[in-house]
Amino acid sequence: MHSKEEVLEWYQNQEKNLYIIGGSQILRLFSDQLEELIQTMIHATIDGDTLAPTFEENRYEKVRQVPHLKDEKNPYDFTVNYYKRKDLD
Repeated sequence: MHSKEEVLEWYQNQEKNLYIIGGSQILRLFSDQLEELIQTMIHATIDGDTLAPTFEENRYEKVRQVPHLKDEKNPYDFTVNYYKRKDLD
């Protein structure tokens, strides 16, 4: 598939959730179609040149927050935040 329209047309006949995982341009392209948002916040300062895009937090309600402590699989504490778009109720 090569366009947003092709993806949305294909998805109309699916019985599963569609997950948009990025990058930044893809997330911005589909921002008006997002019903829910799952955000992982890593509690560390890491050097890099790529950041996750910001989103309009006022359009979403945080419905769940799950903290995780570092362990043998994850070297940093992190929190997974679950948001639901407000204007869909």
